[in-house]
Amino acid sequence: MRKHLRLISAISLAFCLNSQNLLADNRADCDGDNVELAVIACTKLIEIEKADNKNLVNDYSSRARAYKVMRKFADALDDANKAIKLENSSPLALITRGYIYVAVGDRKSAFDDFSKVIEIDPKNKRAFNGMGEIYNDGGDYATAIDWYTKAIEIDPEYVSPYYHRGHTYGSQSQYDLAIKDYDKAILLDPKLYEAYINRGDSYAHKKNYDQAIADTKAAIAINSNIPLSYSNLASYYDQKGDSKNAVLAYSNAIAYDPTDAMLYYVRAIHHTSNKQFDLALADYNQALVLNPELIQALQNRGALHMQLGRFKLALEDFDHEIRQDPQFRIAYFARGQVHRIKGDFELALADFDRAVAIEPNDYFGYYKRGEMKMIMGRYDEAEADLTKAMTLNPDENTKNVLIADHFAGLALKAKKKQP
Repeated sequence: MRKHLRLISAISLAFCLNSQNLLADNRADCDGDNVELAVIACTKLIEIEKADNKNLVNDYSSRARAYKVMRKFADALDDANKAIKLENSSPLALITRGYIYVAVGDRKSAFDDFSKVIEIDPKNKRAFNGMGEIYNDGGDYATAIDWYTKAIEIDPEYVSPYYHRGHTYGSQSQYDLAIKDYDKAILLDPKLYEAYINRGDSYAHKKNYDQAIADTKAAIAINSNIPLSYSNLASYYDQKGDSKNAVLAYSNAIAYDPTDAMLYYVRAIHHTSNKQFDLALADYNQALVLNPELIQALQNRGALHMQLGRFKLALEDFDHEIRQDPQFRIAYFARGQVHRIKGDFELALADFDRAVAIEPNDYFGYYKRGEMKMIMGRYDEAEADLTKAMTLNPDENTKNVLIADHFAGLALKAKKKQP
């Protein structure tokens, strides 16, 4: 009998230990960073701990945070409300709901929740940080910085306010201060890839493209699934003038987000510069499939068709541009140039007339029209247009070109009058 009792006791003890281990594992997963796993684990804990209000507040709050990250805001708010119903003065539940309100743009409700937390716990760093986010989102950057600074004063090792204050400084073009805050955030959390992305952006604004590239690569090494990192990296190579690496980076960005028309558009520009015209046309085509209203892509594709002597295709693109935007004067200049090359001078002149009518105070329209009239032998009208162009443009180098064309026109006029 005693043997049986000892066996039963051992089995019971093992069962209890396994149950405790299971609870501990679920607790760790519920509070962890893997949001899908957190939802599953928190749901199990909610079923297990139905009678334990204190633990349920934590379970609902943790699941609410996971739902927020997953952008399931209705579910997140529902869980936060359940936690607050169980304990209406719980700082954890109120802060959780406050950050959900921040995410959905309900700044007033977020303010109310964070204010209540500060009344309960005047040293709650997360509530002060949340206040900073409210004012930052509302565009009151000075007040946001004050709240973030207070959070840092409460806990100088708290990462979030350094990161968010850095972002606020960046929004005000205070890039040195932004970089200083991102430095601290990265020191405290070397895996915070968002800080590397934002610090890289600040360096890029200071035209320190090598450091911007290094930071963006560091962000990718930590988390390779953020499309923004690849498009930023491409942009920094682009601004640095490194076309080869820019193309590679744009290709990587496209691999992660093949629906972004602008990535194809910018890569096409590089292909054109590298004289890879077929690749450029393919990218312009794809950009326009994704966004048929991307007028820059139409303009550049039309210009490339014109460069390659494909005048019919060029005219189709420029006609399409003008249908999209009848006030887009660049398209009239481009179409006029195609007509001029083809010898359709009256059509060309009509396009240059339209360009001048759209913007009568820009020298370039008069210059192009004057040039066209000179070719057509309408020298007096050409002289008037070139004189107007010189009057409108104060740049000395441009004036020299206009003056040369002006006197060339006068010489042709004089030659024509000779017997």
